Amino acid sequence: MANKRKIRNRLFLAGLACVLVVGGVFAFRKLTQKPTDPRSQVEIKLSEQGYPEEVIRTILPLSSDKINYLLAQDYDVQRTNLILDPYATLANLDRYMAYTQAHPEDSVDTVVLMVNINRDYPFYTHTSEVSDPDNLLVIVNKYYGLPKTYEPDDLVDIEAAYNGRTDGMKVTVRKAAADAFYAMNDALKQQTGMVVKTTTAFRDYAFQNNLYTFYTAAYGQEKADLESARPGFSEHQTGLAMDINANGDIIDDFMYSQQYQWVKDHAHEFGFIIRYQESLTEITGYKKEEWHLRYVGIEHATAIFNQSISLEEYVMRLNSGVSQ
Repeated sequence: MANKRKIRNRLFLAGLACVLVVGGVFAFRKLTQKPTDPRSQVEIKLSEQGYPEEVIRTILPLSSDKINYLLAQDYDVQRTNLILDPYATLANLDRYMAYTQAHPEDSVDTVVLMVNINRDYPFYTHTSEVSDPDNLLVIVNKYYGLPKTYEPDDLVDIEAAYNGRTDGMKVTVRKAAADAFYAMNDALKQQTGMVVKTTTAFRDYAFQNNLYTFYTAAYGQEKADLESARPGFSEHQTGLAMDINANGDIIDDFMYSQQYQWVKDHAHEFGFIIRYQESLTEITGYKKEEWHLRYVGIEHATAIFNQSISLEEYVMRLNSGVSQ
């Protein structure tokens, strides 16, 4: 019995010694091991390349392609701020940088907007043909044109009571815009006793060509381009735009009418925006035209009105996939 007890004691002491040795090894390793960095490999890499911690925090939510691009670059304030803009694309980065150099007074969001809508190029250069001319949000401006033969297939004549022409010519517009125009007039008449009329809406390529030729001959090309679209680049060819006036008054006097004050505040409720405003000339390339309405639908018109932005900026934001 005594021998068995001695054996058990020796085994216990041997086991205890093993535990102490193993524990000592782990304790030594813990004491000598460097603490684990709680940051991700992306954060560590960005930090090593000079990105400040507060900037790194704004980079992490970006898309993987933007993060990978920044990981390959040393920190540059200007470039990083441009990439951080939610509407910026890597494809346009060189253009953003060039535009910033040419316009150092502009904010980052302005730079991104202007480049994204091609305003870093002269008007009527780098033009392309729109792919979906029937879309209610189609952009037709000095960069995006329509096919010469394009004509909407749902044009209707404006009723005589709302035709503001004095020469007896018909005014045609796409049906959705016509219905919205009548609804707007019903509300305007109910609230004020007045109506607005339209003098022109859809204009085909040939009509616009004649009109632009007249303006160019009368005023020169520079002024003509402020007041008239070149053929193929007019919103009127979409059938979604119309020029309105107050009961047949001179169109330039529309802004002084009571109807204009009402339309300015309520047109969006029926799907229209006042397309060419003085504050947007740098974007649209046209002088103010308080009489030029563009139909885009109630939802879009209301959003554009509430945000006080151009159609170009609105569509740019939509196409970016970034929620507004």
